Order: sequence, then structure tokens, then C-alpha cells
Amino acid sequence: MLILGFNQIKAFKSKHANSRTSLSSWETAVRIAQWQNIEEIRRDFKSVDYIPFRDLYCFDLKGNKIRLIAAVNY
Repeated sequence: MLILGFNQIKAFKSKHANSRTSLSSWETAVRIAQWQNIEEIRRDFKSVDYIPFRDLYCFDLKGNKIRLIAAVNY
């Protein structure tokens, strides 16, 4: 999977040091993922939510302290 907006994630990690581990783990998982549907995403991220009216996904990271909103093209 390709991550667009990597610079924003990198900037957030440098500003919020306590987010680095969670976001780095998310990046690693997403880069190797070959998801085809929401069920496959939920195998890797149990707390992901689909936002249907925007066609976006909300990833709750670090015990729901960080929310990453992403578009996913299957």
C-alpha cells in the first residue's frame, strides 16, 4: 500500500514524540498490507472505523489517544 501524506505523519511524529512508536507501527503494517475490504483491515487494526459519508477510515492508535483519518483505495 502506498502512503500519501507521509510528510504530515513525519511532522506529527517529530512534534509529538510519544506518538512515534504507534505511528511507525501503523506505517509498517500499512506498507505491507494488501487489503481488499474492511474486514481485512480489521484483522490488523481491530478498532478501525469506516466513515461512509466521506469514504474514509479512522484508525485509533495508541489506545485511542491518536486518531488517523485515511482514505483507502483497494
